Amino acid sequence: MINEDRIKAAAAELSLCQIQSLTAPEDEHTFSPRFERKMKRLLRKVDDPVKHLFMNVAAVFLAVLLAAGALLLFSPSVRALMTKWILTYSDGYVSCYHNGGAKAQKFQYIIRELPDGYQLERVMEEDNGVRYMYCSSDGKIMSFSCYDGSEEQQVHFYSPDAEHFQVQVGEYTADVFITPSKEEHNTIVWIDQDAQLLFSIHYYGGLEEMVRMAESVTLKK
Repeated sequence: MINEDRIKAAAAELSLCQIQSLTAPEDEHTFSPRFERKMKRLLRKVDDPVKHLFMNVAAVFLAVLLAAGALLLFSPSVRALMTKWILTYSDGYVSCYHNGGAKAQKFQYIIRELPDGYQLERVMEEDNGVRYMYCSSDGKIMSFSCYDGSEEQQVHFYSPDAEHFQVQVGEYTADVFITPSKEEHNTIVWIDQDAQLLFSIHYYGGLEEMVRMAESVTLKK
């Protein structure tokens, strides 16, 4: 029986014979023109100046993002610019957006001058806000809402075919949406950017009454 040592010695001798039987390589090898063209195209792709430019632009863009993030983190003035209510109006849809970060508020605002015949019916707590529902003697509903920007917030409402314009409400510029139909309520929206508060009134009456109510909104004492 052949032992393990003799097997190892025979394998080593076979390997040596195989190596010695190999043909010595030529001093130079000439590659085919087709192979050289492929290699040149590959090298051009690797060393493409456009690619280097793209990488440089990406690096600069990343550096700008990091710098902007640091500025937003450490600069109160820049951070304040980024934390404001934004109002948009398109195709009848009104959207009010805040990305959060403002001081949370206690909602104790009320309308001092209500239209004749309206009484407070219900108070509804909402996400980062409150809605007051009023009802008139003839059954019409009016609402007054207030929202802060302490968290990311989106407030939407639909005002189809409304005429959109701006009016002055005290020291604030308010957006007004007047619908052509008496069956649809009108809306006035104004923003206190210092306090990061969004106010709105939805009412079936006219502009003068809405402005008068908006100007009478104060903190409840």
